[in-house]
Amino acid sequence: MLPRIDGQYLILLSQPLNEPGVNARSAGYFGQHYDAGFNQVGQSLDIRVKLPLRVLPNPGYLFSLGIDPHSCQKGLEEIKALEQVNALLSSDNLDVFTWSSRHLESIDAACLRNFRKASLLYSCRSLTDLNVVLKVCALFGSLKIKATESLKDAALQLGYSGSFVKGVNSDRTAALMHILKTISENDPAILQFFMHSVQAKVDLIKRTIAQGKFLVDVDSKGILEVVKPLNIEDHLLESVCCNGSEVYLKYLKLSDSPLLAPVSLLTEQRQMDNNFSLAHAIEMINSCDLTALAKPRLPFQYLFFKQLSDAEKQDYQKNLNKDPRAIDMLMSGSGQYRSLAFLCRADNSSGSLVENERISFENFTIKEIRQHINEYLTGCKSLRSIADPENEADTALYNRIERYPYDL
Repeated sequence: MLPRIDGQYLILLSQPLNEPGVNARSAGYFGQHYDAGFNQVGQSLDIRVKLPLRVLPNPGYLFSLGIDPHSCQKGLEEIKALEQVNALLSSDNLDVFTWSSRHLESIDAACLRNFRKASLLYSCRSLTDLNVVLKVCALFGSLKIKATESLKDAALQLGYSGSFVKGVNSDRTAALMHILKTISENDPAILQFFMHSVQAKVDLIKRTIAQGKFLVDVDSKGILEVVKPLNIEDHLLESVCCNGSEVYLKYLKLSDSPLLAPVSLLTEQRQMDNNFSLAHAIEMINSCDLTALAKPRLPFQYLFFKQLSDAEKQDYQKNLNKDPRAIDMLMSGSGQYRSLAFLCRADNSSGSLVENERISFENFTIKEIRQHINEYLTGCKSLRSIADPENEADTALYNRIERYPYDL
């Protein structure tokens, strides 16, 4: 049973087409609502996103998720897809569960390139990455599985016996629900802590900063960290961290579902179990010269605006949430910024392009494909060692992936 009887629960999974980052793309987002008793509520939601012809996806992502790249031309334009994602997430009573939340960064990337505020992941009550939760359970809980980034592998380790057919989103959802149920049954306290609201987490961080105290986190590799929060703004935490052997500055996004628990979590027994000294880590942080530490790179969601000129920032705000056909191009802006505005209109409302714009857009598309096709084909070659030649479905998918750029 999930903790809030009257709560709304959503499993949300992305179908990433490339690495997370400012250029992240997704073939779509698949969601299923549940009640507190893990019962499905309503029909599943499958938001398909149209991939611009000029963007060649990563063949490895296509193959691992069973995505035929030709199908990526049948989705919604990004702005329409974002509207559906917004409607799906916008509820202060909604708790969202996912696997590897970094792949939901494609939502932020889509918002930025379409003159939308990159805040949709904070419009729900909470966002919990069950991959992160399992890493914490391995350190402090009952569930101790072999570390893995694979949803399928984690589910199998936890006894999942259902179907897991490549490319079938409902199977991925069922596997993630099995993981959620198993955590709820074996480590409910850990799960409930992760499900604290975004606002509650912000309040905890602010109190910790005001009191000059520390927090505990677990990094992406499952390694313990002591965190001294320095500042939090717009859901981005600037901190100094210590993993017991080194001290470093670090940015933590709340959308990444970090643990960030009070240091009381590290009891003497848990410190012994994990061969970790809280006092030593705190001493290392307190004695460190922060000015000598390397400055970490800002996450792209925040770096995006720092790279704009003042005039471009003002223009971006002026065009925020506009219909793509009404977005004005700042002629005094950089070539990169003017391209951003033009591609937003071209990708979402190609019918609004006049003849010379249409020709320019087609030429740009051809240029982009030619520029990246060798990288794409190199990625295809690396799949040959993965694809099972005896598996007809794998062979057919591989052939479709390899042929894709030639079919454009």
